[in-house]
Amino acid sequence: MKRKTLALLFALAVLPWSHADDPKTKNEEPDENWMQTYYQKPTPERFETEVRKLQKTGVLSKPNTIIPMTAFLSRLFAMEDDRLPKWLTVADAFPEKDRQVFILALHWANTDASRKALDAYTKAEGDIGDFARKVARGGRPDFKDNAHPSPEELDGCWASFFATGEAAYVHTVIRCATAPQQQGRIDLAHHAARWSLKSLCRMQAPVLKIKDDFYKTATAQQKASLDALFKEKRPPNKTNTDKTDA
Repeated sequence: MKRKTLALLFALAVLPWSHADDPKTKNEEPDENWMQTYYQKPTPERFETEVRKLQKTGVLSKPNTIIPMTAFLSRLFAMEDDRLPKWLTVADAFPEKDRQVFILALHWANTDASRKALDAYTKAEGDIGDFARKVARGGRPDFKDNAHPSPEELDGCWASFFATGEAAYVHTVIRCATAPQQQGRIDLAHHAARWSLKSLCRMQAPVLKIKDDFYKTATAQQKASLDALFKEKRPPNKTNTDKTDA
């Protein structure tokens, strides 16, 4: 079965849309556009409202959304140091299972402010303190320079991009999508990268531009792979023709 990354629908896929048209619940449901297009119009002032809505859906503690949610939150934490204390006050009011993603995001953010906040959690008693200490001893993913990302790490790339708009995260996806494949071997990450890249290029113009800019300096193999994916026929090189006409 083809695995579609969470990235493209990482909000849509986990929300209870059966009540989407109910005016009583409409204002209580997370706005998927807030996450997926945050980089286009950052609105950190909406963080508390949107996070509370997300918590009600259960997405903050779902195993299959931990990586993209942590990646997205960590980039916001890294960009908004001054808002961090207030944001964590909101998170601290949640049940323990929903607080873990915030603690992990502090570690991934890796700024002075986030490290200080994480250190405070490591001094806490009980399960939350144990979790914070475990997190502090762990490593951090590098979504910008991952030569062989897993499908889950691709989710982290897209979520990081949604938060920041940094092309490097999309480049990781493109490299994965255009990597040479061994005959007879099914590479789930490769297929996930190609599906998500093509889908997001159709939905978001900035992603398409990043892909087109990457193409300009891509290897011949990468260009052929992208041409096959998008079924594009590039115009022939007119250098010789131009010289003849001149």
